[in-house]
Amino acid sequence: MFKIALCAAILAIAYAEDGIVYLMDPTGKSGVTGTVRFLKLPSGINVIGDIRGLTPGKHGFHIHQEGNIQPSCLAAGGHFNPFNKQHGGPDDSDRHVGDLGNIEADQNGVAHIDFRDTKISFEGATSILGRSIVVHEKVDDLGKGGHPDSLKTGNAGGRLACGVVGVVTVLTLSAGGHFNPFNKQHGGPEDSDRHVGDLGNIEADQNGVAVFDFLDTKISFDGMTSILGRSAVVHEKVDDLGKGGHPDSLKTGNAGGRLACGVVGVVTTQ
Repeated sequence: MFKIALCAAILAIAYAEDGIVYLMDPTGKSGVTGTVRFLKLPSGINVIGDIRGLTPGKHGFHIHQEGNIQPSCLAAGGHFNPFNKQHGGPDDSDRHVGDLGNIEADQNGVAHIDFRDTKISFEGATSILGRSIVVHEKVDDLGKGGHPDSLKTGNAGGRLACGVVGVVTVLTLSAGGHFNPFNKQHGGPEDSDRHVGDLGNIEADQNGVAVFDFLDTKISFDGMTSILGRSAVVHEKVDDLGKGGHPDSLKTGNAGGRLACGVVGVVTTQ
């Protein structure tokens, strides 16, 4: 099962192998915010960024299973652990894939992040795209603290901020154009010649609510047509499905401005 978590941040639709996450507390209580980039290198994934609003000191920093952060960071579930390992530190061989250790905030409450990890990736069983990053309240004991939760969570305490990892290019941090890996013209969802991302229109009732349930055969959760970590955007106007005769019809369906957006995340629980 997969879910789109709508948020104010606009993430990129792209074909490059980099990722980004915008961190916040969905409840608005902690005041912790930040941006973290994931850059693919031959020797692993470089993780860089800044997180603000923390108390000085170390804070657990993990990738969690679920790509869902609503109504709070608790919706992100447990640590990302596809191989059913015990919790450990980032340098341990026996660890969750999501065990990225600690970040450390300075006296101003700012954590500057720059490290490399060899367990996480952007494809296969260890892909972090569409999963959540969580910043914790306390230090992660890396499985060595002797607490009942040490080998599960590092006893890192509550969740201060979270966000879903999305796909990004090196050139832009906007939502970009439609997802179009095969360089097609814009069309309707039933057209053979269409962008992969062309899902047509939703229709709102007199109360402003759109309820939809449809099947699409172009999008997927793996390979070139995977939508995980990409953005879903709700537009201002009707999509003319490429048939409106407007200069933008075969590019965007002349659907106008962007009203809401969110990152497609992984959800494995009901």
